[in-house]
Amino acid sequence: MTNPTGELCEPRTAVKSPRTIGTGKQRQVRDILDREARRTALSALIAMLEPATGADRELDCQIYRVLGDVENADGSESKLSSGQAPPYTKSVSTCIDLAKRLLPRWKWHLGYGVKGVLPYAALSNDRGKRRECGAPTVPLALILAIARVLQDEA
Repeated sequence: MTNPTGELCEPRTAVKSPRTIGTGKQRQVRDILDREARRTALSALIAMLEPATGADRELDCQIYRVLGDVENADGSESKLSSGQAPPYTKSVSTCIDLAKRLLPRWKWHLGYGVKGVLPYAALSNDRGKRRECGAPTVPLALILAIARVLQDEA
């Protein structure tokens, strides 16, 4: 598969949300394994995001593998089915769209730290949960905040 710039991008292996197919203990075991796989994938993604300094097509592909094909929070089918990784690490609007799709009940705020040098992204919900992350660029800060919220919720 290729991304919008024509670069080769490995097929998506997105971590899907837990399914409740099966009965009783089978379902519980499957749910536990799905949650563990999701946490592991999110932890690996966060480890890749933290040292990032700017736009990176390989990182875009990894973000897409982990987050891009996840079902919408309301259970509807993902609109990202073309196999091409959007420019998450380059585009604020792409990151905002992802935040709205994956965290529809969360509010977001973007800004710069007290010294006005490093950007940050803050996500919060009506239940009082809040996650704030800083990074060298606004898209990286927002993607990092999204990944951390999803990790917290997993």
